[in-house]
Amino acid sequence: MAQQVADSQFASTAAGHEFELRPILSKVDARRCARCHADVFAHARHEVPAARLLAALDVADDAKLSPIVPRALLLGSYRAMAAHLARDETAVAVNCAGTQLHSFLPKTRPAADLLRQAGRLYDLEWQDAEHFQLEQACTRPHPPLPCVCSQAEVLAAIAWANEHLAQSRCVVVNCAQGKSRSGAFAVLLLMHNRDVSASEALLFIQSRRPLVEPNPGFMVQLHKLEPAIRAAGRSVKCLPQALAVGFEDT
Repeated sequence: MAQQVADSQFASTAAGHEFELRPILSKVDARRCARCHADVFAHARHEVPAARLLAALDVADDAKLSPIVPRALLLGSYRAMAAHLARDETAVAVNCAGTQLHSFLPKTRPAADLLRQAGRLYDLEWQDAEHFQLEQACTRPHPPLPCVCSQAEVLAAIAWANEHLAQSRCVVVNCAQGKSRSGAFAVLLLMHNRDVSASEALLFIQSRRPLVEPNPGFMVQLHKLEPAIRAAGRSVKCLPQALAVGFEDT
């Protein structure tokens, strides 16, 4: 996106400092400088590094999916996912916000239910909270606890995504904002399919979508899950090659 912005959009007079991203990015103020609170385009072009411009504009536009692997793996907000699946009838999505999203966005349920009925939407009932557990074994009692997910459920979601990737379908991973929960699942998917570390997978994803930042609790668990998830991936005889594209360039 940064390459598509014309130099004429920037201020002709320098602000006197580089544009600084806010410590916590949100759609409301992502374009405002942490230092002077002015819009990113109130700075001269040379004062705005390309990576910061990309991050600011991507966060401000929650209707935009980020191509982690072009034509194979996209990541973004629920709104962006719904719009993409409406345009591309072959695309599918792993919805890391689950059905709980409809409790505060009730108008999203009818369209989402149609996608579920068509087998195009896979729900993970994840909470974006540091206490939410991605356990290393399926030991939780039934009915499921709202603050626990199991390794078996993670692997089932990965298998579902891979089934569609193997059929050359685009897989969208989303949560509410396309930041924490969806970022965590994308890390798990790359660890499994590419046999890379959690840190390597996250850096790769952030190079495509700077907004991605799994919460601290998720990050601790991703590192703990890494050996098991990578081993599970190595045990699969034939993984789809779609996610290999571009990974070797990092």
